[in-house]
This record gives sequence, C-alpha cells and structure tokens, in this order.
Amino acid sequence: MMFLFIIVISIVQGITEFLPISSSGHLVLTYNLFSIKGETMLLSIILHLATLISVIIYYRKEIWTLIKNPFCKTNKLLLTATIPTVLFVLLFKSTIDNSFSGNWLIFGFIITSLILGIADYMSPNTNKLSKFNYYKSETALMTTPPESNQNIKSRNHNIDYRRKQDTTPPSKNNYRIKYKDTKDITKVNIEYWQSVVMGVVQGFACFPAISRSGSTIASALIMKINKEDATTFSFLMSIPIIIASLFYEIIFPNPNNFSLNFGLVILAFILTSIIGFFAIRLMNKIVKSSKLYYFSFYLLALVFILIFAKFAVRFM
Repeated sequence: MMFLFIIVISIVQGITEFLPISSSGHLVLTYNLFSIKGETMLLSIILHLATLISVIIYYRKEIWTLIKNPFCKTNKLLLTATIPTVLFVLLFKSTIDNSFSGNWLIFGFIITSLILGIADYMSPNTNKLSKFNYYKSETALMTTPPESNQNIKSRNHNIDYRRKQDTTPPSKNNYRIKYKDTKDITKVNIEYWQSVVMGVVQGFACFPAISRSGSTIASALIMKINKEDATTFSFLMSIPIIIASLFYEIIFPNPNNFSLNFGLVILAFILTSIIGFFAIRLMNKIVKSSKLYYFSFYLLALVFILIFAKFAVRFM
C-alpha cells in the first residue's frame, strides 16, 4: 500500500507542480485518499525539492548564466520577488499551516480557476500572424525573384512570424533569412514593481489549492509581461522559496512528521524529478499557445466533484 502511495504521490507532484492546477491542493487530496495520518509538510517539501531539481536541469544554461552574473538585473528581480513571499509566509504561517486540513481546497481551486481565466483573457496577443499567411508567404518566396518587393515583404513577414512563435521552421529555399534568438537571461523584461507583485502572489499560493506557477504566471500575463519571460521567471522564483522551506524544516523539525522508508523517499525523489522535467516542457508550450483556460475548466469540474462528494458523504 505504501509503495502504491509513493508512486501516486510522485506522479501527482511531478505533474501538478508545473501545471497551473496547484500541487499543494492535489497533494492534500492524495493524502486524504490514502488516509495518511500525521504531519506531511516534510514529505511535501521533499517532493518540492525533487521538482526543484527538474527546474535546475531544464533551465541549467540560464541558471549557470545567472550564477556567473550575480549582480545582474534578473537576480535582483528574483531577490525582490522572494522578499515579499518570505514576509507573507512568516506573517501568516499559522493560518497557512491550518489551511492544509482540507477545508480550504474548494475555495482555493475556485480562486485559481478565476485567475487563469482572467489571465488568458487579458494576456498579450502574440498570434496575430496565422500559419496560413506564413505558408502563403513561403510560396511567394519560392515563385518570385529573390530581390522582388513581394519576396522581400514575405521574408520580413516570416521573420516576424518566427519571433512570435519562438521557432524556426525547416528551410524550404535559399532566400530564407534565419532568425537567431539573442535573448539575454540576465536582463529579463520585467520591472521591479512587477516582481514585487509576483512575489506577493507567490506568498498567497502557499495556501493549498492556489497554484504557485498558475497564479504567478497569470499575474505576469495580466501585467502584460511577455509569455516567455513570465514562464521562465515564475519557475526561477520557485528555487529560493523551496530551498528556504527545506532549511526551515531542517532547523525547526516537526516531531509529528510522517515517517517513510529511506528507499521509498529516494524512489519518490527520482520519479518526481523525471515527471517534473517533462511537465515544465508542457507548461511552456501551453503558456505560449494561450490555453490556460483549459485548466480553468478542469479546476471548476474538480470543484463540482468535491462538492458532490462532500454532500454524498454527509447524506450516506
């Protein structure tokens, strides 16, 4: 039974940590499903540490660049975002701890659903150029002289399209001007006041069922931050918070912490890290395609299921 629990909890954490549906809320549901007793905060932090490894592996190049440039703008923004999160958690720690009883889940899922829906509606539109127009201009490139006005216009159109889509399609002719991504991670296009807002939102996301990645990315999109910057910065923001949480549990351990076999902990750590890595890739694609509202519908459906289950248990 415990082996099955570890497999399920690892899959749940690996997927939900980076998808905007709240890992903490789904962890509480899983604990209740398996009737796990005792304090589970240490286990949750170990699972979050596993997903931290996923972030480090996925963004290894960006993180190494930030390490080599400790006083760059992005590092200052991360520090600015972390401070309000830490202050929020310290001020409301007792309330946050009590919220993990499960009574807040429905309310938290509703909040996350609304945030995702609003963010999708208000996020910057980056898909003004259609795929149809792109391939239509490709035809122009292949059937007209390279120096004609139509050809030049088509090449410019394609470069703009690739910037919007963050991809470089396979070359079809010799007239293509290749677009090279020169993004500098040390100068992420976010203002300091925006990082403070994202930090406060990350603090609120410590309550179960309020998605950390979903709420921080959503708040960034509402503030008209570029989708790629919003996603990258949100995931990088998780690094100092997870490390701080782990150190807090080490310094101030809870004597009632749920105990696990060391081998099962290692299994959970490895499995969660692998699943988390692929979940990051999926989340990046979802944000770029502006389909956060799918998860909004999922959370609303989950809320109806929880309400139905609550009434069903009461009247049985």
